[in-house]
Amino acid sequence: MFSILVAEDDLKRWQSVYEGSFARANRESGIDYQTRYVTTGAGLLEEGRTGKYGLIVTDNNMEDNVKGVDVIRNLRTSGIDVPIFLICDLHKRPDVGETEYIDKSDFDNFVFAEKVRPYFEKARDQTTGG
Repeated sequence: MFSILVAEDDLKRWQSVYEGSFARANRESGIDYQTRYVTTGAGLLEEGRTGKYGLIVTDNNMEDNVKGVDVIRNLRTSGIDVPIFLICDLHKRPDVGETEYIDKSDFDNFVFAEKVRPYFEKARDQTTGG
């Protein structure tokens, strides 16, 4: 099963947006997937270090005042090498290496779905051997 980790401090507002984007991205692949949500940088670090996620999506500002960018750096230096999307203000985009960036102030779930679609397809191909 394809597992996604999402770190977002405003789940009331954003959870349905992410779920809609993931469902749209998975339309063609049709794989089983699950999404785990955390609201803090500490939760992101703890869950991210498990290595059980095929995709991580994180907001940059967490409710515990930890920056998503700092957690990404920590995960990368810990050897976690999964695709990560950082949702942030692109005008202040930090450089954290192999990371995709999405502008939160102009978030478009159709665009986001297209950006994550290849990861669903890759997971499908790994599952089916294709």
